[in-house]
Amino acid sequence: MKNQLVNTTRNFDTNAPLFSLTVGQFEELIAGQKKEEVVSVKSEKKIIGIDEVCQMLDYKKPTVYALVHKRQIPFFKPQHGGRKLYFRRDEIEEWMQENRVETTAEYVNERVKGNSL
Repeated sequence: MKNQLVNTTRNFDTNAPLFSLTVGQFEELIAGQKKEEVVSVKSEKKIIGIDEVCQMLDYKKPTVYALVHKRQIPFFKPQHGGRKLYFRRDEIEEWMQENRVETTAEYVNERVKGNSL
């Protein structure tokens, strides 16, 4: 998954040499880097819950629950019959890419190849 960057605004040039920064600017730069690392680590979890799936897909929970109910999205449930749902991040990413719609150029090229045979 792509790393999500934390939206921060800094009042200085982040490409400036470190020696030209004030102590406050340097601390702000370090704090921003730490936030980005935390987001990066969170996005690398392999097993995720419904909240993360909703965030990945930009769907509301009822929509994801409906997809689970129809068995249209890959998911796991605990064997003991618990109510919590689990998802594998890589399976959700694959599922998102399953129904790729070809571009107009791909469609035309495919038809041209078919007619030339």
